Amino acid sequence: MRKTESKYAVCPFYHGEEGFAICCEGPADGSTVKMYFGSLRDKLEYRRRYCETMACFCAYGEALMRLYG
Repeated sequence: MRKTESKYAVCPFYHGEEGFAICCEGPADGSTVKMYFGSLRDKLEYRRRYCETMACFCAYGEALMRLYG
């Protein structure tokens, strides 16, 4: 499984990318969640909007923040 890291991602939950997917920290210890996108353009736009900024967590990041309290 090849992962691509983003030198721009600052989200603490970001783990990497695979094809049309962004990989994030999972809710269970040692787990990973993959979000698949319909196009590379959609994935890159999502990464730019959420993974590369700490100003606004995506819905999944917000859920993990609530989980961690």
